[in-house]
Amino acid sequence: MAMYRAFLGREPESLEAIAAHLDCRTFDELRRTFLFSAEFLNSNGWAQGLVGRHRASSPISVESKASAEDLKTMLDRTAQGWMRLGQQDAHWSVLVDERFRRENVENNMQLFYDSGRSDIDACEAILRRNGFQLAPSHRALDFGCGVGRLSLALAPRVRSVLGVDISENHLRYARQRAASHNIENVSFTCIRAVSDIFNLGQFDVIITFIVLQHNPPPVMRHILQSILEKLTPGGVAVFQLPTYRTEYAFSTKDYLASDGHDMEMHILPQKEVFEVVEASKCRPIEVLEDHMVGESRYVSQTFLVQRQS
Repeated sequence: MAMYRAFLGREPESLEAIAAHLDCRTFDELRRTFLFSAEFLNSNGWAQGLVGRHRASSPISVESKASAEDLKTMLDRTAQGWMRLGQQDAHWSVLVDERFRRENVENNMQLFYDSGRSDIDACEAILRRNGFQLAPSHRALDFGCGVGRLSLALAPRVRSVLGVDISENHLRYARQRAASHNIENVSFTCIRAVSDIFNLGQFDVIITFIVLQHNPPPVMRHILQSILEKLTPGGVAVFQLPTYRTEYAFSTKDYLASDGHDMEMHILPQKEVFEVVEASKCRPIEVLEDHMVGESRYVSQTFLVQRQS
């Protein structure tokens, strides 16, 4: 009933109408059902333009390359912010929802991790419709794994999963969850620098969602190229990042002169993404606009790419 009131501004028409939504497995799935319903879209002019809304927008200035020293400084700042968030409110920092605040999350823990299964289901659907399939022989990388929301959902579908994050505070929760549910084919490791990625080995499947966007564009670009180069020949990566935001601009000099924030939001233009994909000897298979940022100023996209044989 709360969804009807919040999204449609009315009471449900019948008990049967409420029952029709009971098949939704997670809160996020239920929310999306209302958000993209014809009734909601028809009554909210702003929502009608969610997809393709910035086709006529102005260019933005984004500096996406930096020196090794500046990359390290920027990544260190990001790591410090996420270590603080991991100590204060780890699950909420992954999914910004009051139910996942430190004081509430214990009662909603199953809901939190169920959302990971929904996202991996969607990821697997992207793969299947393009002729790929997760297999019991696959070694997978979940980059920016946080508290293991996606890593643990991916584990039953592949041989092994390595979850990587820059916050040891987040990883502590991921390890605890894996141990408490006897999930033995998942391991977690903390990286201190982008160069640490080179020591991770090779992977058949790489995923990263709602992660890269929290890094400045030069770091985002460098990380993306580094992880794509860890794909085995023929391996696939599904990754998400914002590619546009109105009135966004980035320069390394200005950024390093600023104070920064714990949960920053950045973009990497699509042109830069394709350059990285090509430089990593990958080819794009599918690009789709998603709603993982949830702010009308942004364009967020999910990419499926494959490493050339």
